[in-house]
Amino acid sequence: MSGFALFAGDAHYPCGGMEDLVGRFESLEAAREFLGSGIDSDGELFQCDWYQIVDLASFEVVDRG
Repeated sequence: MSGFALFAGDAHYPCGGMEDLVGRFESLEAAREFLGSGIDSDGELFQCDWYQIVDLASFEVVDRG
């Protein structure tokens, strides 16, 4: 499996594990662009207090904020 998974949420109400999965992206840049856009795939405002981007090939966290 390749690509990157974005996990994100509100620091006050984390769901935990897969419940915090926002989406899967083909590249790290695409995941970062999604975060920077402020809009989700449904055209709704997307904001988060924290995020982690995971490389699905190595299962390592490659970016966090």
